Amino acid sequence: MRKQNQQQKQSQKQQFSKQLNAQTLRNSFLEQAAYLLNSITCGDQQQEETNKKSKTTEANSYNLLARLALREVRELCFVDQIRMHKDFKRNYCKRCFNCWLAPESGKNFFSLKIKQISKQKTIVLKCQSCQNNKTIPFNVNYKSRNDKMNNDF
Repeated sequence: MRKQNQQQKQSQKQQFSKQLNAQTLRNSFLEQAAYLLNSITCGDQQQEETNKKSKTTEANSYNLLARLALREVRELCFVDQIRMHKDFKRNYCKRCFNCWLAPESGKNFFSLKIKQISKQKTIVLKCQSCQNNKTIPFNVNYKSRNDKMNNDF
């Protein structure tokens, strides 16, 4: 009887881990798709501007698709109760869901300032499209657990 209960619990854990893995893969795919669509948008803006209206509408549609993909990632993480990594959270505006940095083009959609707030330096990112501010704590003396362990040897 105990062995059957243990086997059932183990199989339930395996099914849950498979489900969680599929959800994280879906989120990762949507994130990569959003950044790819955003890089296409930036690439179109840098090319020669013939047929301005068609290119701008096409760029706007790519930008809209990228924003929808990022919004979908956020909603899926809420529903599935998956914690998003802080590096991912810092790559887009939480108000308008614009990607702040296109990987291939290098065009910035934010302005960066470093301010001293209550004895601690913070990085302030300001979105160019919606003027939303995001503050990120900045500690020069911080060492990660791996850095601390490597210095001990």
